[in-house]
Amino acid sequence: MTLRLLSKSTFYTTSFTTRNVAAAASFSTKSIQDYTPAYRTHPKTNLPPSIVHLGVGNFFRSHLNYLTHLTLDQQHSQHHDDVDGDQTDQHNWMIQGIGSTNRLTDNDRSIAEQGLQAALAKQSHLYSVLSLPSGATDVVGSLHGLTHVQSNVTELKKGLQHLSNATTKIISMTVTEKGYHQNNSDGGLDFNHEDIQHDLHQLSQGVTDVHAIYPLKTTLGLITAGLLLRKNKDVGGGESVTLLCCDNLPHNGNVLKRLVNEISEAVDPSLHEWIQSNVSFPNSMVDRITPAATDSTKLRIEKEMNIKDASPIQAEDFIQWVVEDNFQNGRPKWEDIECVTFVDDVMPYENMKLRMLNGGLSSLAYIASLLFMKESDQSKVTVDRVMRDKDVEQFVVQYMNEVMPTLNGGPEGPEALLNYQTSLIERFHNSEISDAVSRLCQDGSKKVTGFIVPPLKELIQNIQKENGDPKQIDMICKVIASWYVYLSCWKEVDDPSGDELVRLACGGELKQFLVVGLGSELGCNEMVWKKVETEVLFLKQNGPREFLKRC
Repeated sequence: MTLRLLSKSTFYTTSFTTRNVAAAASFSTKSIQDYTPAYRTHPKTNLPPSIVHLGVGNFFRSHLNYLTHLTLDQQHSQHHDDVDGDQTDQHNWMIQGIGSTNRLTDNDRSIAEQGLQAALAKQSHLYSVLSLPSGATDVVGSLHGLTHVQSNVTELKKGLQHLSNATTKIISMTVTEKGYHQNNSDGGLDFNHEDIQHDLHQLSQGVTDVHAIYPLKTTLGLITAGLLLRKNKDVGGGESVTLLCCDNLPHNGNVLKRLVNEISEAVDPSLHEWIQSNVSFPNSMVDRITPAATDSTKLRIEKEMNIKDASPIQAEDFIQWVVEDNFQNGRPKWEDIECVTFVDDVMPYENMKLRMLNGGLSSLAYIASLLFMKESDQSKVTVDRVMRDKDVEQFVVQYMNEVMPTLNGGPEGPEALLNYQTSLIERFHNSEISDAVSRLCQDGSKKVTGFIVPPLKELIQNIQKENGDPKQIDMICKVIASWYVYLSCWKEVDDPSGDELVRLACGGELKQFLVVGLGSELGCNEMVWKKVETEVLFLKQNGPREFLKRC
């Protein structure tokens, strides 16, 4: 029996469930296909998959696809004596993956996606998951296939067919925050971005000739092309669909809806009108720490399961998904899995997770990078390692304490919120699943905007409304100061706004940096600017250790 740790429908308690995943682990086998889940033999799997997912990365494979696998597996077990299975649901809820990374602007990730496509094809699109620290293992079978629309015209054609197919009921995505091409001023679509302009030009030519529109460089361009084809009665039959965002964006469904509406209106006003009645955009909150698998991951899986897997996943035991039940045309029974919760309003859960977990990780990222700046191998500067530094841990705790008042007691009450904070600190200390701090520093402009700016705005509003103590934003200003100093030291960063922010930080242009990094409202706020300036000066003069000790 293999042990899997799943969180319950609350965030704050966990329970163990057992399942015979690798029942014959003692047998000598080298093929992952020997562990093919039984539901893959059901006749429904010969139907076109009803879910299409954009962005087949590690997180998708450890979260949405894994939860779908658990759902299909459980349903198959419940109906295994029934030849026809569950007669109430005749959809094939397996997932067709689409890799969509722009090979020109993000070549490394595009190469990785195409490498994954080739590796998974050799394994019948099966892969293993190692959950830590429990050591639970599983072979996931819910990925139906994988195509990469950036590879060539033929692959783009396949991708558009999947998106527009009337049997596709859900189009989900995990393309990271920068994959949505939001502007920095109000979060709307960045019409000035060269890739958006490119796709608008391509789409203006119509979508019936794939050769004419190849390549589409953005996720939004690809979605728009798919929706145009769905709207066409002769292609997609005008079938409604759900667009499901699974990225760490505040109010991610609302954000996606706005962006899709903006690009569709620019391309074809009639498509924009059709979307209002035929496309839904549920909000969702996703949670599972998933660092990249290593060679040791592969070796451990080979040892424990006696298989060779070229594309395994490692992730923490904890897994959670809170979803708004707003689906246009059906969905799997995800709620049958204990760590999935459907609610009317995701916002309280989302705010807690983004501001405490994601914001907490961002709070440590820059100051820890400065503290361990002289480390020759930055890959060894991991979250669990820096959290063992009591000054860093205290910095993170104090940051969380500062943003907690913006959560209004949390979705399940103040005591549960404190328990959640404690659980986060424990998760950050998990040495078996720790992530490199350098990776947390990537895409800082998007993370600061999404995780740190919202609570800062709320706290400032409270200070102004109630004539409150400006010390309420001390920790947030320290985090922003550490981000500024980090950029002035590192100079080369992976961030869509990195060049401009690094130039401003290196040039000592703090005010303009804050305008670009936080938006004009906060960037021009005198209280914020003065506090950040004070913290920047102290950090530069006294170094990161003394900076941490001031908390």
